[in-house]
Amino acid sequence: KIQPHTLDTPMEALIDEKVQEANSQPRHPIVRMFEFLNPRGDDKIDSWEERVGLVFEDCILILIAINVVTFALSTVPVLEESEKAQESFFIVECFSVTVFTIELIFRIWSAPGPHIEKKIEDPTYQIPPFYKPRLGYVFSFYGLVDMAAVVPFY
Repeated sequence: KIQPHTLDTPMEALIDEKVQEANSQPRHPIVRMFEFLNPRGDDKIDSWEERVGLVFEDCILILIAINVVTFALSTVPVLEESEKAQESFFIVECFSVTVFTIELIFRIWSAPGPHIEKKIEDPTYQIPPFYKPRLGYVFSFYGLVDMAAVVPFY
């Protein structure tokens, strides 16, 4: 998005009108999801999706830390014998795997986001077939890590 500025001349008023028009156009849902899941994290965050995405990213990191602590506690002999503790650990694991699975599905779905954004900016840009960016993500380092975190549970 382009940021509007102060209006000093009629030309700047016209530019400001174009800026507001560009900012008000709806973006493709895949692009919005891609921005949500891949926030830039710099001072140039210019969409709601990226702002919320940073919070979501922090929540995922906290959930990973909770899982590490839960796993460590589940190996303590006293807690291994406690049915209540094991049930609590299982609930945390189920919740975490559900969140990670939903995140993985959205990451695979939104993988073509940068290609769609390029197509919007340059109509001559050829978007690759729908499966190529998605398979590219699945077999990337982060895709394999995400799959390794989720698949064993099922």
